[in-house]
Amino acid sequence: MANLVHIGIYLKEANFLGFDHDDLRNVQKIMEELGLNETVVSREWDLYALEHKIHSNFSQIIPKFRVYLKRRAKGLLEEIRQKELEEQDGIFDDVPLSLVVDRVTSESSGVKASSPVKSSPAKSTTAAGTTTTATKKEDDFDFDFNDNSGTRKRLGNPTSKTFVYSNRSHVGQVVLKYNQDIPTGTMETKPLTIVTKVHDGGNHSTRPDTTDTVNTTTNNSNSTHITKKVKYHRETPELRTKALKDSVDLFKDKFEESLCVPTGSEIQRIVGRVWPYDSETPLPRRFFLFKNDSRENPLFSLLEKDISEYCLYPGQILMVEGEKTVGSNFFFSNKIYYPKQLPFYQNRKECDDVNIMVAQGPFDLYGSYADYSPLLDFCNRVGEKKPNIAIFIGPFVDDQNPNIDNLDDSYNEVFSKLLQRIAERVHPSTKVIIVPSLRDINHDPMYPQLPFSTNIKLSDNFMFVPNPCTIVINDSFTIGINNCDIISHMESKCVLKMKENQESATSTTNTTSPTAGDKDKYILQSFLNQRTYYPLYPPQVPLGISNNEILSFPSFTPDIIIMPKQTPMIKSVDNVLFTSAGNLINPNKAGGYLSMTVTNNKKESDGQMKSPVSQRTNAMIINI
Repeated sequence: MANLVHIGIYLKEANFLGFDHDDLRNVQKIMEELGLNETVVSREWDLYALEHKIHSNFSQIIPKFRVYLKRRAKGLLEEIRQKELEEQDGIFDDVPLSLVVDRVTSESSGVKASSPVKSSPAKSTTAAGTTTTATKKEDDFDFDFNDNSGTRKRLGNPTSKTFVYSNRSHVGQVVLKYNQDIPTGTMETKPLTIVTKVHDGGNHSTRPDTTDTVNTTTNNSNSTHITKKVKYHRETPELRTKALKDSVDLFKDKFEESLCVPTGSEIQRIVGRVWPYDSETPLPRRFFLFKNDSRENPLFSLLEKDISEYCLYPGQILMVEGEKTVGSNFFFSNKIYYPKQLPFYQNRKECDDVNIMVAQGPFDLYGSYADYSPLLDFCNRVGEKKPNIAIFIGPFVDDQNPNIDNLDDSYNEVFSKLLQRIAERVHPSTKVIIVPSLRDINHDPMYPQLPFSTNIKLSDNFMFVPNPCTIVINDSFTIGINNCDIISHMESKCVLKMKENQESATSTTNTTSPTAGDKDKYILQSFLNQRTYYPLYPPQVPLGISNNEILSFPSFTPDIIIMPKQTPMIKSVDNVLFTSAGNLINPNKAGGYLSMTVTNNKKESDGQMKSPVSQRTNAMIINI
């Protein structure tokens, strides 16, 4: 049966699940009355429905929702205005006049560039029915509770400024070093055993053998890395709330202090997930704790003068100690407890040095045609160095490339050709690991992501992994790969207070307190103690909370975590080495790649392993 077209309704039903057409019309009237857009209103509805546990009788609730929006209209309009200014900022900077003249001339003469037939990126439709390419920025996912309809959202186009890649400077220059004084020994020459580890269903045991394992030593098993089926569907506020609360139960015994308090004490300790009171009140002043043992969630306010330090953000799981106000469910708190970090991998085996090279996409120059010179240059470096492992992190066919529609082949064909080019240049002794990205236009833009699937024949040294994933190398050390900029997402929502005597981790900064180095340390520590690759909620990526278990660490904390950042990073926090090479190529400059060596872990005379992996790894980031 054909889909009916309802005249006058331009809202996406997926953004207002369960609304009938009268409800949608009423929401449109509210939007027009208050001057708000669909993105903001749908986000606010998700928050409102979640807070008030609304999942039916929407027509009776919409008038109350209108009052709620009117009270917040001033702040929401300012938010929309700021976003519009950000999108307009720099649109015409550094655009060559000749480019504009050529474009106007071609359009006035009626000449249009030919466009080959291929799979194409998703389009969005306006109220008037005009089809336009979506240009949302990454921040548009701020409170997007999973528009899991499969529609790809373009995150925005990069700047139009271009540069000549062949004329780049400082090729091969080391821009960042770590532990360069560590001597390296014999490189591992035996075939590597690489195994992915997944979460064990909620049992955070310290025994590796309790973890589900999937052998991924060949490219022929690339469809079975995630053993639990990933479901892409839009969840109701009620189901999301239940899933968020249920996940708290796994943490009740994961703190240094017990939930129990001394008999006769007036204080209480509660474990729950931090949730904002509203979008305007700072978290320390007032926040809810979502928990699973009552219908009413307690409300907390921190006595900041009594707390020397804290790190708070939405979705974080904490144990908060406080005294309840008589006759209410409101608490004043002067103490916060954080979950304990998972132990590291146990029963490690001896292993010689393992060399690893990592490059993070995009790999294509943002020109008028597909030019993967940066990727080929990196492959040539890998072919020359012959490391044990080469990790290629997407995007490979980048949906943010403004010239994506000018490709001569389909997206899958371009990707397959890239794999073949990699195979031609990389030595068969090097294990090649391929990681997908949310920006890969030939892959589902839903987090977490299944491994790439390809029909072309590749050698056994190719391995396709999910995003995120944890891999174990030779039963000796572990690497976590998370191709999602969770640290930047946490930074944008995190509220920090640091000890006054805390010394800065970096000496060059333009801010006072906290410094950049301090802030990184606090956020990375919090990332580790939450035991998951994405602890922030509401998410800034299209994420289903029902897949939260897949995002959890296995029964151990990875020794090395590789994640994307715009700027290079090598930082050790709590014996975990966080690394990011930055983009291999940017719209207006070349980037770099990561090269590191995990030195041998021969056992000492007492049978114990040598120092932690972070202390016996040397790493550097090199300009491409």
